[in-house]
Formats: sequence, C-alpha cells, structure tokens
Amino acid sequence: MTPRVLQLADAAAFFAVYVFWGGTFLARAAAIRSADPLLMAGFQFTLAGLLMALYASWRRNPRPAARDIWAAALPGFLILSCGTGLLAWSQQSVPSGRAALLTASVPLWMVLLDHAFRKSRPSLREAAGLAAGFSGIAVLVPGEPGAGSAPALAGSLVLLLAAFLWSLGSLICRGWGAHLPSARWLSLQLLWGGFFLLAAAAGSGSWGRFNAAAIEPGSWAAFFYLVVLGGFAGFLAYDWLLRRAGAAAAASHAFVNPLIAVLLGVFFAGESLRPGAALAALLILLSVLLLLPSSAESRLDAGTGNGRIRV
Repeated sequence: MTPRVLQLADAAAFFAVYVFWGGTFLARAAAIRSADPLLMAGFQFTLAGLLMALYASWRRNPRPAARDIWAAALPGFLILSCGTGLLAWSQQSVPSGRAALLTASVPLWMVLLDHAFRKSRPSLREAAGLAAGFSGIAVLVPGEPGAGSAPALAGSLVLLLAAFLWSLGSLICRGWGAHLPSARWLSLQLLWGGFFLLAAAAGSGSWGRFNAAAIEPGSWAAFFYLVVLGGFAGFLAYDWLLRRAGAAAAASHAFVNPLIAVLLGVFFAGESLRPGAALAALLILLSVLLLLPSSAESRLDAGTGNGRIRV
C-alpha cells in the first residue's frame, strides 16, 4: 500500500472503532425493543463467531487444537456471556448512554483486580482515577429522576456486575490463546459465548416465546449492525490499529466510545443528559483518561484477544 492509502486505512479504522463500537449501545437498545435480550445476544455472538471463523480460514489460519477449543470456553463465558449478555439484559431498563457510562467502569475494575492479583498498590495517578470513577458511578446510579426505580436501579447494578466479570475474565485469561492468530482465538470465544447465552435462553423459557415474525424491522437492522459492524468489522479495525498505531492508540476507544454512545442516545433516542448525569459522565471519563495506560497494559500485555472484544 502507498502511504496515502495507509493513512486512509488508519483513519477508517479509527472511525470504525470509535463510531461502530460507540454505536453498539444504541443498536443493542433497538435490537431488544422487540426481541429477547438473551436470544438476541446469543445469535449475535454465534453469527459473529461464524463470520470470524470463516475469515480465519480464508486467511489460512491454523485450525485450533481440542485444548484450544475448550480453553476458549472460560473467556467466552465471563467476557461475552456474562459481560455483554448481562449488558444486553440490563438495557431493557437502562438508557443506552447511561449503559455506556457504566460499562466504562471496566478500566476501574481492571486496575483494581490487576493490583489485587499482583498484591501491589495503585500509583497516585491510578488512585485519583479510581476515586473519580467510583465517585461518578455513585452520582450516576441513583442520581437522576427515574434512575432510582427498582428496574433501573437493578439494571444499573447488573451493568456494574457485567463490567466486573468482563474485567475478571480478561485478567484471568490473559495470555490464553496467544499462540493462535487473533481472529481464530476470538471466533472460538464468540461461539462459546453464543452457546452459553442460547442455553440460558432455553433455561429461561425464551425459546418458547420466540416469534421471528413479531420482531420489528428496526430490531433486525440493529441486530445485523451488531453482528457485522459492531462485531466483525470493529474487531478487524481494532486489530489493524494494534499493529499500525500501537496499544495505547487502539485502547483510546475506551474513552471515546462512551462519548459517542451518549451523543447518539441524546440525538437519536431522545435520551436526556441532566446536570447530575453530566457530572457523573465527566468524572467517569476523567477516570478512564487517568486509568487508560494501566488498563491497556493489563489487557494487552500478553497480546491476546481478550481485551479486544467489543460486540
């Protein structure tokens, strides 16, 4: 490629990672408007996993060994089934912008858990970031009109649990699959994530209530957005940035995605941004900015795909 083409490719990759991933929160809200969240997320991961597996085969990536397939089950469960699956469930009662801000607590949990595993203390910068982040969460969760209702409060708490489990899975499983090409390793995690969520949907009775004809066209469009743009294309763009721009630049999506999600929610879903939520957003985004270097290092130090999933 010529330098000009590479520059355009870099710009397109940043756009995809920032906007496509930032748009997943609004898309998920639209998808579950007329679809069960567990089934939606389960099918989303299954289709995205199949797409990624086809891409890996097209790239002639080596086939995974049986131990690799089984090893992908734990990150698939913690990061995808629990992390993103609980996010989808919670968005039944939590607006997309608020969901994005609470999901932005992932760097907080990453830093806390990483220090707990290493039995070390946070630096002054990290301590300031943690204080700002948890202060923002304390303001955001109960602080807005309607946010203290039982469904909204439960959804917000489940979102924090989802962010915690996502972080736990990323740290426990870092280094796993490092010997495999990233597309192959991610495809295994996606397929496991889809399997666990579809099994959970069966256990909850969601399959018995499923009616494809009752799903609105907008929900179908949002679903395929999550599969193709939020999942497959977003990952390829992120992988490109890791190789071209480095981990720090690629990880900047953790700061930009919540901003994009909040703006999309305000302009396209009629969500409000009251003073309390605005203050919470500033505190949480400040914490992400302070914790981003530490969080990115925790997720990417082994070169695995576990910190790259945003579907």
